[in-house]
Amino acid sequence: MATKKEIAICIELVGSAAKRNYARSKVLPSIIVAQACLESGYLTSELAQMANNLFGIKWTAHQTPKKYFYKGCEWAVFNSIEECVIQHGGYYNSKPHYYSALIGEKDLDKALTILDESPYCADEGYKGKLSKLIKQYDLTQFDDVKGVKPMKILIDPGHRNNAQDCGAVGNGLKESALALEISKMLKEELEACGQTCYLTRRSENETISLSARPQKAKQLGADLLISVHINSASSAAEGIEVLYKTQKDLAEKVCKGMVEATGARNRGAKQRTDLGVLNGFDKSILLECGFISNTKEANLMSQKDYKKKLVKGIVKGVAQEFEFSITQNQQLDETTEDIDLSKAVHKTAVSGVEINEASWNHMNRMKLEYVPGLLKKLGGLDYLIEEEVISNEELWRSGKYTKKNVRSLLIKYANQLG
Repeated sequence: MATKKEIAICIELVGSAAKRNYARSKVLPSIIVAQACLESGYLTSELAQMANNLFGIKWTAHQTPKKYFYKGCEWAVFNSIEECVIQHGGYYNSKPHYYSALIGEKDLDKALTILDESPYCADEGYKGKLSKLIKQYDLTQFDDVKGVKPMKILIDPGHRNNAQDCGAVGNGLKESALALEISKMLKEELEACGQTCYLTRRSENETISLSARPQKAKQLGADLLISVHINSASSAAEGIEVLYKTQKDLAEKVCKGMVEATGARNRGAKQRTDLGVLNGFDKSILLECGFISNTKEANLMSQKDYKKKLVKGIVKGVAQEFEFSITQNQQLDETTEDIDLSKAVHKTAVSGVEINEASWNHMNRMKLEYVPGLLKKLGGLDYLIEEEVISNEELWRSGKYTKKNVRSLLIKYANQLG
């Protein structure tokens, strides 16, 4: 049985995601939220906790890169709650022969009736159950979707203007290939936040002229163009910089986000008026993600985990500037790591510690202001230091810990339970 807090968390997370994604799904957010509440037990089900799978989506129906085995079946694993909500809405739109009447229907009772009579519903009284939840928790609050729409973002992997142009080279790497890898990861991450993204090129074999890149942004009616590049200079040059013509605030936020995520040197946001991409489209920035000529940075940029950090930083900066939520997307990158945390929190809870599992078993749900209360439940700071669960006493006494520190603490505490 979910607690009041777990219910509130579920409604807040799924409601905001469903509302943001209404523009693409055209299914009333109140219905999506009610389905998630009913089918995931307010995010407390094993599938929800271990796979961000709120609607029982089987892997055969939506072949995500990872799958989760549960009760003899393979289930789709999503990177975030938002990604799952997007897919769920996409499911209805992918089967117009069944759900065309549901798409765009704004009368709640009619929409529920359509769903109740559709192949989706195998549960007797499904409409009544959803209707009860919608009324009980006032879920129609999320149906006010006027003006809510995802951004259109064009991501430009630098270079490959022609077959010979791969940009800078160094330490066995090519700028165009690195930029493409980062761009694809950035597209996936932004889409998991509910944004609509496009690429100027999808492979190293594609060619696109310099002038065609900003032109494509104009044709799409893009809200933003992000051009991804890798820097090159002397072997000692290092750091991240973001170039802009008019978008100073955005460039500063993105640069700061990338630096904070990676620990790289901050070379700052720099205005440039001589670059074709920036001149061709006003709402654009150009990222220099590090120096391919620097052995250390080139080695880092060749690693998937480091590229993920770069992407997380970019998304954080863009989200701050355009005020969209990334709450649902700030989990650890590897599902195995989330599984470790979920297991640790569950083990702690069943040991007798009165801990709210839903609040601590995913990093995206952790709230640092509640950590002092968590520490008390685990025996107090002095006890945790004495038992060597906490090694950096100064960090915890100063309150400068991060969500990753809290995650490590929970796993270490659970491991010591035996």
